[in-house]
Amino acid sequence: MKFDYLKDLLGNRFLDEKIDKLQYAYDATQKMYLPDCVVLPKNTEEVSKIVKFANENKIPVVARGCASGFSGGALNIDGGIALSMELMNNIIEIDLDNLIATVEPGVVNYDLQVKLKPFGLFFPPDPSSWKFSSIGGNIAENAGGPKAVKYGVVKDWVLGLEVVLADGSIINIGSKNVKDVAGYNLTQLFVGSEGTLGIITKALLKLHPIAQGSQTLQATFYDMSLAAKTVSDIIKNKIIPSSLEFVDHQAILTVEDALKANLPTDADAILIIEVEGSKFQIKEDVEKIVQICTENGAKVKIAHSIEEEESIWLARRSISPTLKRIADGKLNE
Repeated sequence: MKFDYLKDLLGNRFLDEKIDKLQYAYDATQKMYLPDCVVLPKNTEEVSKIVKFANENKIPVVARGCASGFSGGALNIDGGIALSMELMNNIIEIDLDNLIATVEPGVVNYDLQVKLKPFGLFFPPDPSSWKFSSIGGNIAENAGGPKAVKYGVVKDWVLGLEVVLADGSIINIGSKNVKDVAGYNLTQLFVGSEGTLGIITKALLKLHPIAQGSQTLQATFYDMSLAAKTVSDIIKNKIIPSSLEFVDHQAILTVEDALKANLPTDADAILIIEVEGSKFQIKEDVEKIVQICTENGAKVKIAHSIEEEESIWLARRSISPTLKRIADGKLNE
């Protein structure tokens, strides 16, 4: 039989019944492509053996994490093997001396953040899907998130990777060294490559201390051009928010229809702004941002509780899934 080797290698972690394959046939695009089989490796050596077998037998392999992506990267368009990383979900090490985490690709972004919080640390990339997207997927897609305006995207926080190449060979690239400048920067080549160059099996991630405090504001505009001008004015005043998100009129209507979040449906745009730092720095930045927003015709709401803050951010994180409800042809970068 075609897949006898994989059955012997993985036992009940090899799936080829249709009801099982259906669970691995789609991602957030809701498009469906049935794989020929599904494999659930537990370690790098198993991934290597699976990929080597597939290469020798000319069988397509598609790696997948939580399948939360909207770009189709987890779909077995040509059938073949769906290689799920869900069982490789260990946080191997949190290195407090160097502020680095070593993780497997199946670790969910949110779960990593929960583990890091008691140490006063966090992993800055926070895509809207952070509660149900994996680190491997975040790296493969070079994910960003609301904090990208200050902290950048995933490529800025990956120091090294363990990768299985198409022939099954295992390579380790990058290191914990900050000044790792010898040779080609292969780590950055693999970040954002969407699984086309190899399958990530471990990652070295830079961590950052959690700020002393933060505050979230919601500025409502009735002229989109003034909302855009406000973004420039904030940066021009040498304020770098930890988050600065632009929500247009259609997104406001769609989210309000889905969540009944009491959003201003007559608004042309909303800016969601978060600043962080010491109490003094937050106070100074908030006062200046309120002034800038007001001068540009905005109504400003300041979140004074965790509940109010979470309500504002829930609306922002709901944009992508709620837009999908009204636009089957929605495209994601």
